[in-house]
Amino acid sequence: MTRISHSKLKNFFKIIIISTLFLHCDNEKEFYFPYVEVDVRLHVYTDLADMGNNTSKFYSGEYSGLGGILIYRLSQWEFLAFDLACTYEISPDCVIEKYKGVDIFFKCPCCSSEYTIDANSINGNFVSKEPARFPLKQYNAYVDNDYLYITNSL
Repeated sequence: MTRISHSKLKNFFKIIIISTLFLHCDNEKEFYFPYVEVDVRLHVYTDLADMGNNTSKFYSGEYSGLGGILIYRLSQWEFLAFDLACTYEISPDCVIEKYKGVDIFFKCPCCSSEYTIDANSINGNFVSKEPARFPLKQYNAYVDNDYLYITNSL
């Protein structure tokens, strides 16, 4: 029977521990955003009448996400909706603001992360300047009978 020396066993466990730490670092790529109830109903012709195509509007009220909602109008009947909370800070105290005076650029005043709305991207937006690594949390937005519904359920 072969005996393993104490130093080899010690080195083996060092390798296992270091490997585990590296694998744990990969898990940081997973994005966590707290679940908050989102249930908003806005009338397209009254509540959103001031929005033209390719413009944005901030909404806050009951059941409007963690930091409020960014509504982006693509066309008369197409909308995107995102939580205003920065995905780096993830706090209702750190919400994005319009940046550069344009309706597609937004910046977090707490960490200086920047986001760009892009309807062609997978998440409808992307991080254009770190430290944030994840896009804004997107919610479901659909129009039915002249009302825009924004929810976090299917």
